[in-house]
Amino acid sequence: MHSWILIVIVAQFLYAVAALVDKFILTSKKVPKPFIYAFYVSLLATLSLIIFIPGAFGFKILGFTFPNIANVSTPSLSLISMGFVAAFTGFYGLISLYESLRNADASDVVPVIGSISAVGTLVLSYLVLDDPLSSNFVIAIGFLVLGTALISRLRFTQEILMFTVHAGILFAIKVTVIKKMFIDTSFDQAFFWSRIALIAFIVSLLLVPRYYGKICHNTKKTKTSGGLWVVGNAMLGGIAAFMTLKAIDLGNVAVIQSMGGLQFVFLIAISFLFGRLIPKDFGENNTTSDIIQKSISISFVIIGFYFLFT
Repeated sequence: MHSWILIVIVAQFLYAVAALVDKFILTSKKVPKPFIYAFYVSLLATLSLIIFIPGAFGFKILGFTFPNIANVSTPSLSLISMGFVAAFTGFYGLISLYESLRNADASDVVPVIGSISAVGTLVLSYLVLDDPLSSNFVIAIGFLVLGTALISRLRFTQEILMFTVHAGILFAIKVTVIKKMFIDTSFDQAFFWSRIALIAFIVSLLLVPRYYGKICHNTKKTKTSGGLWVVGNAMLGGIAAFMTLKAIDLGNVAVIQSMGGLQFVFLIAISFLFGRLIPKDFGENNTTSDIIQKSISISFVIIGFYFLFT
């Protein structure tokens, strides 16, 4: 097994756990509003720049090198512009994701968003990056639509469905833009300036009086325990995100994207094995019929992912 495949498997497991914790944070009101949660998750994501510190000293783990600030140079206007687009779409995609998780299980929300994002990414890559569409594209779309429909029609309100579609579209734009940044420049350069653009975007939110007041007001209402949950889960998601980016740098992008279905497998496994044992605020407290319905729906989604990227 290639080392980057193992990296993707671990990353998808971490994503699944992070999604469950997101559900817990939002349902238990550890953080009052999805906007506030998205703000702090995005803010904490900028701390990933610290990985350039060990890279500056040539530090390695199992043969993998860290990003090095020596590889970063003055960015072009197009690179900075793409960084801002990625920051904007990623932030508002998070808000819609969190709105969905407040009222639905992670194992329902995540596959739908993942399906929409996967199809959107492939179509945008074809239109923007001139990447060829999969020969099995139509078959893949059929399975993804069927799986998504089974989840959304049976388990979603119209409002939740709109939030999931919105999140999927925005995440597709973000992924395509990030992919374009990697194509145009090096991994270290793209990663560094995408984080800098995110910092600038976060600061720009604080310059809007309405947002600044909302952030200050809700921050005061958030308990210390809520802050610890947010920090811990942001670190978990950040590790998973960096591992995925590193795997993309080392391995086959199509294979990595097709392995996105593993996150859904892990969510169903957690739901089946531990759903009735974990607190209600985590979700996944499903009956046997719920798990069967979810398993069938997600099976179609995973098959769709396979055909989409083969």
